[in-house]
Amino acid sequence: MWIKQENQACEDLLLRWAEPFSAWAHLLRRRNGDEPQRAASDVGSLRLAWRLLLQNQPHDSICGCSADEVHDEMRVRFRRCRRLAEAVRDDALPYLAEAAAPASGPHVVVFNPLGVARTDFCIARVPVEAGREPVALEDGDGGRIPVQFLRRGRLSPLDPLPERAEVGFLAPEVPAVGYRALRVVYGRARSRSRSGRPGRTLENEHLRIEADPADGILTLTDKATGVTLRGLHRFVDGGDAGDEYNYCPPPRDELVESPRRPPRIRLVEDGPARRTLEITLEYSLPRVLGPDGQGRSPERRPCRIVSRVSLYPGVPRLDFETEVDNQAEDHRLRVHFPAGLRTDASHAEQHFGVVSRAIALPEHDFTWAEPPQGTHPQKSFVDVSDGRGGLMLANRGLPEYEVLDGPDGVTIALTLLRCVGWLSRSWIPTRPMPAGPLIPTPGAQERGRHLSHYSLIPHGGGWEMAFLQAHRFAVPPQAVFVAEGRGQLPRVGSLFSVRPDSFVLSALKEAEDGQGLIVRLYNIAARTVAGEVRLEEAWQAVERVNLNEEALGPAEVRDGWVRLFLRPNEIATLRFRT
Repeated sequence: MWIKQENQACEDLLLRWAEPFSAWAHLLRRRNGDEPQRAASDVGSLRLAWRLLLQNQPHDSICGCSADEVHDEMRVRFRRCRRLAEAVRDDALPYLAEAAAPASGPHVVVFNPLGVARTDFCIARVPVEAGREPVALEDGDGGRIPVQFLRRGRLSPLDPLPERAEVGFLAPEVPAVGYRALRVVYGRARSRSRSGRPGRTLENEHLRIEADPADGILTLTDKATGVTLRGLHRFVDGGDAGDEYNYCPPPRDELVESPRRPPRIRLVEDGPARRTLEITLEYSLPRVLGPDGQGRSPERRPCRIVSRVSLYPGVPRLDFETEVDNQAEDHRLRVHFPAGLRTDASHAEQHFGVVSRAIALPEHDFTWAEPPQGTHPQKSFVDVSDGRGGLMLANRGLPEYEVLDGPDGVTIALTLLRCVGWLSRSWIPTRPMPAGPLIPTPGAQERGRHLSHYSLIPHGGGWEMAFLQAHRFAVPPQAVFVAEGRGQLPRVGSLFSVRPDSFVLSALKEAEDGQGLIVRLYNIAARTVAGEVRLEEAWQAVERVNLNEEALGPAEVRDGWVRLFLRPNEIATLRFRT
């Protein structure tokens, strides 16, 4: 699973941060006559980062279906890709932030890489003055935004400042592929009480959550629809007698569905920007498969699971950060979310669109190479709905889900870990022939600490009503502190605008030949949609191009907006000559 998480993190760094904001910074630098060599350096770094990421894409590599040594080398490539992308991002964002912040004292500039505006939780790292610390942020109209103290100190060994405060706040209406500059207000440093106190509920304008003291299971009430969902966030662990290619439950499986003792539940954050419950569970899992491989061993190992469950003012989703300390082998760990409704299909985001899949398995016989399985791939979300309402589960780099049908409706099961010890086995019921060489892979047992992020989004109607929240969860906003800005740009700005929301921005980058900017988007809706796109920076001409950035013909432009008619899942690529 770490491979999928690392791959998604690198993709997001490149597509959402390094490429679009370095392109914007280059436009501004060219206008200012600053550092012309910077553009060439960034182009080289981005090309190398993409090459490293693509070297991890052969199907046996990205699927985790190879020898441990192969995946050890992938770690190095992912790390190098991250560092290159972060270097490009960390050069572009401060340059833009200094241009956007007024020359009137310290500011925090919040950046949003998505193609839609958002109001969302954000974290900033701000210097601490002698006896004074950040207590609020102010927008350009005098509105005050409270900040929530998270931690204080030297936040990195490489940090040149001896002390900073890390604060959280709700960043208001940050525009698409844009920013908002907020002035930092300092006040007297406040004494801090010890974090963590008993508490089992969270509530905002949209949702109310309560944790069961017996097992930590959540009950959620959606205030908009009046629907209450019970039994949410239950960890279920089962045996896995398969290999890196195929999951296979042992014939005598043992499911572990509850902790061995009541959990510890604490309210660890209770501020104006975020309220968080911490739920600590102790599971007891079979250590390995039994000697005959037909069932799980009686010997046990502890498995500590710590989940931090967060709500934010005005945000209609419930965010989870879960840490698992895995000391067991030959098992699959999932987390279950009963949706409280009946449906015969799920909808999951795929590349450039959403796919509908039947929940029931197809009929099959012995002629099938492999019997069908209920698990399926996803990008940032899966959704179940009965037309009146539904439940969406978003994720960051967790690509496998299954929708289970039961007497009380359907349940979304999200895979957190699959732990196996063989590249391929000679024969398993879920695959009657070997899929590869019979090589032991102890690294695939995934022992140690694992961190997962996912989010629950109840909604009315179908998945179309909630997917924007899933995209916002997948890529959080980022903030940059500026001690003294240049005021060259307005306090609120955007590089790109699109309407309607069903046109999803896929890429915004410099053209491969350096001639202009490339904008790629697609229609996520299940119907043909008319929409408009606009580049907010000055441009001379615009044309439709293919994925190889070869000209297809002029684009239709009206009042500065490019008009597009896109079929479901259709991709459009534009070149703006700047």
